[in-house]
Amino acid sequence: METHFVLCGIYSVVYINACQGYCLCPESYPLFDLRNADANSTMTISFYTNSAEPGFEAVSSQYGYDDKCWRHDNRTGVLHIHVYASFPSPVCITGIQTWGYPNSSGYVSNYLLAYKTSTGISKCYLPMKQLLDAVEGNRDSTNGVYHKLPPKKLSYIYAAPKEFTVSPDWRWEVYGCVKRHNGRRCPGMSNEITLLAVDEMLPSVVMRYMRGGLQQLPPLVNALDLDKEAAQPTSLLSDDDRDTCLHPTGPCEAWHALIRIAVFPGDTPLRIVGRGIKCDSRHVLVTYQQNVTSSCRFPTRVCLLVSNGDCEAHCADNNEQVRDLAIYVRGDADARLCEVTSDSLVYML
Repeated sequence: METHFVLCGIYSVVYINACQGYCLCPESYPLFDLRNADANSTMTISFYTNSAEPGFEAVSSQYGYDDKCWRHDNRTGVLHIHVYASFPSPVCITGIQTWGYPNSSGYVSNYLLAYKTSTGISKCYLPMKQLLDAVEGNRDSTNGVYHKLPPKKLSYIYAAPKEFTVSPDWRWEVYGCVKRHNGRRCPGMSNEITLLAVDEMLPSVVMRYMRGGLQQLPPLVNALDLDKEAAQPTSLLSDDDRDTCLHPTGPCEAWHALIRIAVFPGDTPLRIVGRGIKCDSRHVLVTYQQNVTSSCRFPTRVCLLVSNGDCEAHCADNNEQVRDLAIYVRGDADARLCEVTSDSLVYML
């Protein structure tokens, strides 16, 4: 991935690898659904399986694709039979919903869910203590059952029916968000669908450095006056590697940066990790929009800063998501900004 930063009027290009860590979705939506497809910004999804009855192929597993379902043709040894969904670029998965097949009254009552890492290693989607446990499926062939999932960034997800009633009939939809991707259909691939891709997964950053030192930086109350439109998504603050950091690329005495995240878990403190970052109101400001309206406005709230090894920002006292999070950080020339993270974001590829 190529990311551009505008630093004090100087155009700089930084090459970084795609984020392999957690992912964030300001809004989760159906990823298989074709109704939001945009011909100018599309991405191909492929469905396939290692077992299917004729006429009940893997692509029919997509809920709403047609009036059928996926049904494997082996009623024994079902743990070795899977249905797969493959994305050409990583997506952020936050939930799954499954259905049976009303025309046959068949449904899957529990199933295993897994994914593949970027290195091709298969892993169970659930935490390790639930490695051998199945996900609760459907109780009838008509109604859907939704499960919120730990957010994971992945390109490949698959399910294995474990128990079923009448017949192993399976329809599904996964929820989350995807990065902007100028996708295309590949003529040589089958069972393809397309969907709209939106760049929502990574923190957006604008960073500037100053030759005159911190005294020439604007007050923190004016921090959000930085050019928001110039912000570019970056994985440097979300790769769980403290050795990859944002820092000035040229000689300077000080710098300041604005990091924006559309949505963030609010039940645990946000941690601003770096080197030489001073955790006080002169150097760090974290704000967010309240979830409730007041006088037809969304008033901005300021998070409480606590120095606890890293700089922690306490923004909410419940598990509601914090929206429109803005983090302003200023530092000396030798300071480095390396991570924006939280204990809530422990679901790693």
